[in-house]
Amino acid sequence: MTAGAKDLLSLLSLLPDGLSNSELIQSALPVENALSCKTTLLKTSLAHVDQNGRLVALVPVREFMQQIHPPSQPLVHSLRKYFHQLLQLYIDYEEGFQTDAVVLRRITSNLGNLQNVLLLGLQPNNPDLRDTLLCAMSLNRFNRMTNRGYSALMDKIPIVASEIADEKVQALFITEQFYSWHISPIRDPETLISQARGHFSHVTMPLEEARFWYALALYRFDHDQNIPSALDLFQKSVALARSGGYIAQQCRSLNGIAWLQYQMSDYPKVRTLAQEGQIIAHSSGFLYQESRSLYLEAIACSAMGAYGRVASLCRRSRELLDLCGLADGEANIRLLNCEAEALFFKTEYTEAYAIQLQIVQRNSMAFTPVNYNHAIAQTNIALLDVVMESNKPKSAVRQDLEEARGVFSTMKWTPGVTLCDIVSAELEIRQGNAVGAKALLQRVFELSWGNDGEGVTNSLERLGDISRWGADSADTMSVWTIALLGHGLRSHSNPVIAKALCALGDMFIVQGDDETALSLFTVASEEFTKMDVHRGRGICMVRLGDISRRRGDTRRAVEFWKESRPLFERSSQGKEVASLDAKLVSAALVEADENEKRLAKLSELDAP
Repeated sequence: MTAGAKDLLSLLSLLPDGLSNSELIQSALPVENALSCKTTLLKTSLAHVDQNGRLVALVPVREFMQQIHPPSQPLVHSLRKYFHQLLQLYIDYEEGFQTDAVVLRRITSNLGNLQNVLLLGLQPNNPDLRDTLLCAMSLNRFNRMTNRGYSALMDKIPIVASEIADEKVQALFITEQFYSWHISPIRDPETLISQARGHFSHVTMPLEEARFWYALALYRFDHDQNIPSALDLFQKSVALARSGGYIAQQCRSLNGIAWLQYQMSDYPKVRTLAQEGQIIAHSSGFLYQESRSLYLEAIACSAMGAYGRVASLCRRSRELLDLCGLADGEANIRLLNCEAEALFFKTEYTEAYAIQLQIVQRNSMAFTPVNYNHAIAQTNIALLDVVMESNKPKSAVRQDLEEARGVFSTMKWTPGVTLCDIVSAELEIRQGNAVGAKALLQRVFELSWGNDGEGVTNSLERLGDISRWGADSADTMSVWTIALLGHGLRSHSNPVIAKALCALGDMFIVQGDDETALSLFTVASEEFTKMDVHRGRGICMVRLGDISRRRGDTRRAVEFWKESRPLFERSSQGKEVASLDAKLVSAALVEADENEKRLAKLSELDAP
């Protein structure tokens, strides 16, 4: 065996994924005539070509070579450098560029190799330690972007990073930790922030610093629920990016500000900022940031009831993600959730459920014990199980809910915990515990006010819905109904306004004012019809039918009830359908009785 073949075999001992012909050539290994060496290994049966066309050494051979002839530092250095270049090509999507699908396939084909090469290099005596550290961070960044979870190599970095006096490396590591907080909780964030400030004060690197302030802004909002601090940090990131001409980072930070406006329920402002971001990103060719801006406009449209627009925005955003090689990444999970939420708001629960199941399947907890996206989807599925009154046992729904709550609690992510409280309140209402449900919802409202617009909306929609609490509670709960209407008007949310009008109609019915209630339900029904919200429109039809019956117009009541029946069927409301059927039967009996009376009167008139 030639020395080159022996060196190649020693390198293969480190690589569970093997190597392709192109990788043998492009990695510039210090092996003379690498393809000829490959032929030698194949002839001697020390290696074989697997089903993917990759040169792989058998496990016993790999173990033997690691003992007697481990790969040399120059061999490992060349391969690590090649892998790092591949990762950087992919990561360039964050600057908005299109990613070649070949690069993505090549990285995913080498994930096992990357793990071993980097693990070997994360040693204090490694002369290439700095580059190895940077490559390990790039791998974690790749994992985040492609929804593969947290790289265990990140936990080894602090042990060896202290061996090199490189403030840039230290600052980049801290930045990556803040980007990864939702899959790996940060133990001492304030110390890390202080250290990062020190590093950036000593080393001038405006793009990296802008990325740090952006990551910290996300943390301040998502984890700490501190909107003023997050807004200040996003603006700081924008200023640094603008001064250095880093347009992609500028777009990213502007999108961050739009996200804050969404949480503050200023949906028109979100649309304005998102459309501005689309223009900047599109004109500069920054595909990923344009995709992100489209997503932000989509969630704003969803909140405002423009559900038809949501589908087209998500479709265009996904097309751009595909061009970036991110069709299966975390950004696409956000799009799926946006589409599912729009379907939920339209009360197309079956379709929303299917998408949430798809998200769960794409986000197996096997990736990481703290899986943010999995937990959100799990909570949404629990909510759908409740509102659809599925056959799943309530104990199983509660178990799903508690698993998700455990993830959110570990992350210290308050919006996730409050979302679990919302679902718990729905369960309590359906089990007759109105007192417990009210307490949960009021707690959510108090925790969400000023920092979580979705939490405010979710709690107000339930607290302000008089029909949930019964006629006896109408006077005490009406203040929440008024607050719901005010919230909808302030945020320009047509779905919230329509729900508030419907709730006000119920309030006036309790007060005996059917005339005002009739007007409110008519307007609310028109709004629900415009938005294609089935259940909301169905509720209005039922109320209008009830008012007609009280006025003695049974025929008109039946028309309203018949119109509402398919709407409840479309929104998977079996109990409502059964209740309507009972009303229709009762109305038919009344109508039959009235017909008999009419016939009797006619008979009397015809009698001699």
